[in-house]
Amino acid sequence: MIGGPMLALLGGAGVIFAIGLVDDVVPIRARYKMLMQGGVAVWMWSAGVRLDSVPLVESVFGLGCTYLSLPLTVLWIVGITNAVNLIDGLDGLAAGIGAIAAAAISWIAFHTQQHACGLVLAALAAALAGFLIHNRHPAKLFLGDAGSLLIGFLLATCAVETASNTAQVSALGVPLLALAVPILDLCFTVVRRIMERRGIFSPDRNHVHYRLQGIGCSHHQAVAILWAESGTLTVLALLPVWLSASATQQAMTFVIVALLHLAFFRFAGAVRMRESLRALRAGARRAHETRRRKREYDSLDLQFRQAHTMEAWCHALEDSAERLDLLSLRLEMPRRTGGAVTHSWRGSERLSQTMKTTLEVPDRRADQILRLHVELASESLEGAAESIAMFGKLLDRYPASQLGEDEWRAPRAVGVAYRACGAARVRCELSHTRCT
Repeated sequence: MIGGPMLALLGGAGVIFAIGLVDDVVPIRARYKMLMQGGVAVWMWSAGVRLDSVPLVESVFGLGCTYLSLPLTVLWIVGITNAVNLIDGLDGLAAGIGAIAAAAISWIAFHTQQHACGLVLAALAAALAGFLIHNRHPAKLFLGDAGSLLIGFLLATCAVETASNTAQVSALGVPLLALAVPILDLCFTVVRRIMERRGIFSPDRNHVHYRLQGIGCSHHQAVAILWAESGTLTVLALLPVWLSASATQQAMTFVIVALLHLAFFRFAGAVRMRESLRALRAGARRAHETRRRKREYDSLDLQFRQAHTMEAWCHALEDSAERLDLLSLRLEMPRRTGGAVTHSWRGSERLSQTMKTTLEVPDRRADQILRLHVELASESLEGAAESIAMFGKLLDRYPASQLGEDEWRAPRAVGVAYRACGAARVRCELSHTRCT
């Protein structure tokens, strides 16, 4: 007999199917779909389809506190729903993995006396098996978002209902491992996009099925490999349950199977640990340098604001160059007599990539501009661009055209040398040349 939670589950499945159907006809932005799915997940939690406890080895870890139960339930339902949707990149892939997972979770549901969930998932597995006849490459029928979201939602909610009504560790371990391929693909995709500082909803071709094609597998081979990997490891995860092994033995088997899944993703190239660690370190360095430059910018902004003469303005330029990691400056200032005055500054030598650019700054005279030749050094083009962007922002806010009419006076070489940091080598020189 179907009780309240199961009726709510089926009602939620209808809402998720409607969301996917609308998205197939009129595309909905990913964030709005996530919000609607989150609303359905909260509804499921309020109806009793929730993770109230997590069965562990020889014990049950309670999640009766709403602050834990609600967010974990919503994260699980929304995550699995979208994981199955993301894995639907090749004909037959999502349907095949969904059928394997549905069959495995259905068996666990019957084993733990959760007959309603078992029947729902058995029907889903049978429907997907029949659908695969027409969904194999080249497919005649497609799941679309309506189908893939519905499969993910049913798998997620039935797994929650099964795990929350029993203390057996298999009730949680088997669903996790049966859905390991879409779960790991989703996790690595999100981590990769965060490290690359792209939107987590932005598309790419780094999913595990695309990586398999990238190493030479055909469409059929990639789908068959993922079916075989998912099916074999799911059966391996079910073996301790069939053999009535102890909870500790089951947990050890689940850990081994999880490691095998990770090894497969590593083989396929969907997990690049060294690149990920390098990206994390580089990201941490970039974040540190960005924070430092922002602090320097605030101080330099005040210095430029207090510069009312050309001499003070040039001093502010030199300080900005030094603190924003610029390598050298050369300022060309036209003279009324037709020549030009060149003011040069050079910081400490750096063994890194260098870039050169020229900035045009409005002069006090409307018909004249100052040309500022800039050389900068940075470990990355992005860091160099950030430095020059902050430097340019200062010049936009405080151009030479805002200064008074006092004649330009060259900064004393001695004073500049004392102001520069100890390792810096500073040279100020004046030269009079004819404009060309």
